[in-house]
Amino acid sequence: MTQTLEAEAERGFEPPSELYVDTAYVSDNSLHDQQERGTELVGPARPAPQHFKGYAADQFNVLNNKGYAVCPAGKKSVHRCLIDDSSSKDGYYRYEWGHHCDQCQQQKQCSNRKNGRRELVVGLHHDLLQARRIEMQSDEFKERMHQRSGVEGTVSESKRGYGLGRTRYRGLEKTSLGNYMKGAAVNVHRWIARLL
Repeated sequence: MTQTLEAEAERGFEPPSELYVDTAYVSDNSLHDQQERGTELVGPARPAPQHFKGYAADQFNVLNNKGYAVCPAGKKSVHRCLIDDSSSKDGYYRYEWGHHCDQCQQQKQCSNRKNGRRELVVGLHHDLLQARRIEMQSDEFKERMHQRSGVEGTVSESKRGYGLGRTRYRGLEKTSLGNYMKGAAVNVHRWIARLL
């Protein structure tokens, strides 16, 4: 996506105000990056990953801008620290509830740690991802996503009928040319079908 936008900018195209994407492109960092560029990334967010038994991150109310998070039991976190991960070049926040977990009735549903205390790790821009998951429940968002249906149908048709999923060429230039030809074939096929 970044290469395509950069190539369009080199050709003199204005950056789009909206980008309709699938789930793979929607993360807290991508939402933030596109927001910084003045572009709205429109697409569904993935469900929060659940690596262990307990509540997933999307069941917490995370307020990065205020410096705390609220757990499903309504308890405010007692500690937050910023972790700068040099290996992935991404930072993240870790929230801890500490003593709040000791007498919590939901402890067994929330944490599988020996001490029963919950920690939550989220990205620097998790609030954007959280807002998107809430927005996904609205009728307005579902209506906006109908615009992607035509694109999804075209991509599916291109993969099944014209082999868009794989290329027989090496190198970006040849592959791009091959994809343009496949796109043209889809357009011609649809034009003939419409005439008939």
